[in-house]
Amino acid sequence: MKTAVITGGNSGIGKEVAIALAKENYHVIIHGRDEDKTRKANVEIKSASGNDHIDYVIGDISTIKGM
Repeated sequence: MKTAVITGGNSGIGKEVAIALAKENYHVIIHGRDEDKTRKANVEIKSASGNDHIDYVIGDISTIKGM
C-alpha cells in the first residue's frame, strides 16, 4: 500500500485529492491546523472512499515552532 501525505487535506482541493487517493487504496495522511475541522474531514474521507487507512496530523507548518 502506498502512502500519501496531503497538507491542507481537510478542505477544498486537498480534501478532494485525499478522497481520490483513498479510493485508489492509498494510506492517506491529511494535515491541518484546526483539530476539529481535520478530525471531521478524516471521517468524511473514510466515508466517501470506503478506505479506513486514513490518518491525520495537526500542526502549523508555517513556522518552525508549529503549534
